[in-house]
Amino acid sequence: MKLGRSALVKAGVAILILGGGITAMQLLASSKAEANKREVEMPVRKVETLVPVFNDISYLVEGNGLIESAGSLSVFSSLSGKVVYSYHNLSSGTYVEKDEILLQIDSRQAENTLNLARAELIKAVAAIVPQFKGSNEQLYNKWNNYLDSLNFQTIVTTEIPRVTDPREKLLISTYGIYSTYYTARNAEILLEEHTVIAPFDGYISGQGILAGSYVNAGQPLMTLVDAEHLKVSVPLTVDDLNRIDSEGNPSVEIYPSIGNGTVLTGYLKGRDMLMDRSSQMVNVYVEFSNPELDPRFAPGNYVDILIEGRTLVDTAPIPRYAVIDNQFVYTYKDSILGKENISIRAVSNDTVYIDNNLPAGTEIVTTILQKPLIGMKLSSLADGGDK
Repeated sequence: MKLGRSALVKAGVAILILGGGITAMQLLASSKAEANKREVEMPVRKVETLVPVFNDISYLVEGNGLIESAGSLSVFSSLSGKVVYSYHNLSSGTYVEKDEILLQIDSRQAENTLNLARAELIKAVAAIVPQFKGSNEQLYNKWNNYLDSLNFQTIVTTEIPRVTDPREKLLISTYGIYSTYYTARNAEILLEEHTVIAPFDGYISGQGILAGSYVNAGQPLMTLVDAEHLKVSVPLTVDDLNRIDSEGNPSVEIYPSIGNGTVLTGYLKGRDMLMDRSSQMVNVYVEFSNPELDPRFAPGNYVDILIEGRTLVDTAPIPRYAVIDNQFVYTYKDSILGKENISIRAVSNDTVYIDNNLPAGTEIVTTILQKPLIGMKLSSLADGGDK
């Protein structure tokens, strides 16, 4: 069956329209794919960088600790008795000076005991003096002068003269001079224990003792605290300890909080010879003075400590977060992300000190990157990128 000319023309037109539509759809699909490809293209990341500056750096060892008094002393009663004097009732916070009488316990019986002992000594010496009269004028004068020196008013009994003659030694032993002398000295010691004297300047801490009250032997009386001369125990790692020149008198700074502008200076007193088994750290001891009695440095407060360490030669500080796995840093060169291995000299809080083994002028990326890829394109804010 033959198609007419008209039918062929219509069929041709239909074929052309269909072909054109297919071609147009392909072109649109291709354009859309190109458009989609441009949309998923990753933007260039903007980063901050720094060029490390290598110098000789005085390393500062950081630590912290609890302030204690360098002269805290707990005082107990060595005997029992009635309190006849109490300095300001030994109230907490009372300031006392060295050699101030703080407390006195009724000492009348102790005074009588001492006087009886001295009376016996005088009696013994008085009996021996005539034994040398006429036989040895030198010994007679010596012991007669000693007899004149003995009395009941002196604080300390006069010491027995030096014995050189055998007969002299025999006589003073026979007359009991040695025993009576040391009985008197023991009575002096017992009398001294009735009076409590401040061994240094400080502040009283305790419950207080009232005059007229009774105390017992072994009873705590007070704690005398030296609030001016202080000490701090600072735990350090072995690495930090090795970075301190303990024989070079390193300077020490004490802060109630680093950065607040208040600082006192001290010195390194010493260190423990044993490491703490649980923390694997070693304690060093810092002593300092607080002459103005600043309450921020009162015993019981925590403080931050900076100790001058050894000099780190040809070293640069960089942020700790810029170091990856303690092995390398990301670098910025020709707008491309790279990396360089580093050698760490020391670590202090948020800072890492590195050796000078990087190529000259290396720019270290200090921006934290998510999913970094070596070779990816970057833009440095230092080159005028938007912040």
